[in-house]
Amino acid sequence: MIDHRSLANRREWQTRFRRVMLALVFCWPTSAAFSVEPAADKGKTVSFTIQYTITATDKTDKVVLTTLVPVTIPGKQKISQLQFSTPPQQQFEEDGRKYAVFVFTDFKKPVTIQINAVAEIYRNDLTVIADRARDKKIPDEATSRWLAHEKNLEKDSAAIKEVAKTFVKSGDMETVEEILVYLEKTVKYGGFSQKDRGALGTLGEKRGDCGDFSDLFVALCRAKGIPARICDGYVTEGVPKGDTPSHTWAEVRINKLGWVPVDPLGIVLKGTTLKTMPNKYVHMSNIRNDDHLLGNHLVVYRYFGKPIDFKDAFIVK
Repeated sequence: MIDHRSLANRREWQTRFRRVMLALVFCWPTSAAFSVEPAADKGKTVSFTIQYTITATDKTDKVVLTTLVPVTIPGKQKISQLQFSTPPQQQFEEDGRKYAVFVFTDFKKPVTIQINAVAEIYRNDLTVIADRARDKKIPDEATSRWLAHEKNLEKDSAAIKEVAKTFVKSGDMETVEEILVYLEKTVKYGGFSQKDRGALGTLGEKRGDCGDFSDLFVALCRAKGIPARICDGYVTEGVPKGDTPSHTWAEVRINKLGWVPVDPLGIVLKGTTLKTMPNKYVHMSNIRNDDHLLGNHLVVYRYFGKPIDFKDAFIVK
C-alpha cells in the first residue's frame, strides 16, 4: 500500500499556475474603537463541480479516495443541491465537516468522480459580522483548541514568540492588523513550493504561498493569545485563466464579534481587505491537520499496486 498526496490539494495545483489577485485598497482604522458601515447579508448563487479523474492499469489493484464534501454553514453558505456522479461507499461527518469515501477496483477505462453542487454564498466579512453583532449576543465558545501549538502552526517556538513580542497594540483587532502589516513587510509571495513550510518554515524563509501566509498568520495570532484557525476551500471567481481556485485563508475569534475571516495573502497582495471580503469563498474545512486526509488539503487518495495518474478540477458553471 502506498499513500500519496492528491493533486487536488492547493500545493499541487500551484506547481502549474501563479496566483494573480485583483488590486484593491487595504485600509483599516488603527484606533482601538473601530466602526464599519452596515451591510446586508446578500447571497450569491453558484453552481460548481469538484471533479477527480483516476487513470490506472491492470497492475493497480485498488484505489481509495477520501474527499471533503461541501456542507451548509450558517452565515457562510447554504448548499441547496448536492449530487455524486458515482455513489460513495461511505459518508461521514465530524465537527461540521463532511467526507465521502470512494473505492475502485476496475480500471479498464479512466474513472471520473463528480461532486455537483449548488450553493448560496453569503458575505461573511468584518463589515457584515459587526452589523450582525449589533442585534444579537455572540455565544461563548471554548477556544483552547484554537490557541494550541500544533504541526505547521508552531506558536510556541522561540522564533515565533520573539516576533510576537514586537506586536504591542492593546486590542485584538489592532494586533491582527499589526500581524498583517508584518506579513506584508516581511514575507514575499513566492509562488508554489513543493515542501510544506508551515509557520516556522515560512518565518525562516520569508516567502510562501496562500497556505504558508495563513499558517504564519494563525501561529502569530495564537502566540498573542488570539484564537485563530485555518480555512481550506475554493474561490469561485476572480481566478485568471491558468490559475487555481483552491485556496487557504484564516479566521480569528474577536470578543463580541465571533469568528472573523481573514485572507492574509489576499490582503498582502491587495486582493481583499480586513473589512470587506467578496462572497466568493466555498468553505470546506477549518482544521490544519486532518487525520482523515492524512494531513493533506481537501482530498487524499491511496493506491494498491502500480501507481496511478490523478487529475482534479474545480469547475464553476
